[in-house]
Amino acid sequence: MKLFFLCLCLVLTSTCFAKKVEYYKCVTERGVMYSQFPCGSNAIAQRLEHQDPDVAVPDDQHTKLLNALERKQIIHTLERKIRASKQKVAILDRERDRAKQKALDKLERMMSDQEKRQMTRDVKSELQQIDKQYMRNLKEVSKNLLELEKQLKKFSK
Repeated sequence: MKLFFLCLCLVLTSTCFAKKVEYYKCVTERGVMYSQFPCGSNAIAQRLEHQDPDVAVPDDQHTKLLNALERKQIIHTLERKIRASKQKVAILDRERDRAKQKALDKLERMMSDQEKRQMTRDVKSELQQIDKQYMRNLKEVSKNLLELEKQLKKFSK
């Protein structure tokens, strides 16, 4: 183990100004050994990359890249929300249709004329309530959908 650290320190100190350093890893009967030169037929060449710490990374490039990635993520999220809103509209349509059909099925039952007239009034009232609730829900979802589409348009430019 001491030999490993000694060899690694020698490799690092002797070539601290180089960008890339090649060293060899050898497995011997005494253990694993690292060297600048091949130590046998079973030597595995490895590369150590070193970067100069004094070199400054251009911040604006990373900011541009980060902004582009964030923008893509925002666009992707908005597209998912738009899809979800459209799905919600489809679900509202199905729920309204089911409720209407259930209300209309009440008229198909066998009953007297007086009961039928009363039931018809009740069903019409129920259908109006269903349509009112549907329109409220649809208006809310449509408003949300328009807002999402505006945001998507803003980010897609």
